[in-house]
Amino acid sequence: MTKRTIIAGLAGLNLFLLAAIVLTADLLPSALAQRLGAAGSYLSVSCKADTDYDALYVLSLADRKLHCFVPKRDRSGKVDYGQSRNLEEDFNRIK
Repeated sequence: MTKRTIIAGLAGLNLFLLAAIVLTADLLPSALAQRLGAAGSYLSVSCKADTDYDALYVLSLADRKLHCFVPKRDRSGKVDYGQSRNLEEDFNRIK
């Protein structure tokens, strides 16, 4: 093999590696968000409430209330209504 073929092979390998990096760098994790639409004006998010379970928070944009749902402790798969907060009153207190 001559120097010219080795350099051409290495240049081709570099172009292949560059193309692989560019094509895989575009694969970012997608954020699965809710769209406002015909389903109503609700947003939901879950968070860690304890080491064993998560809580589900549902925000009603129509009446500006935050509702909390937690799973039952007996692991039956059912949920209990935790509590609600009126966000409009909460944020008006801050002013």
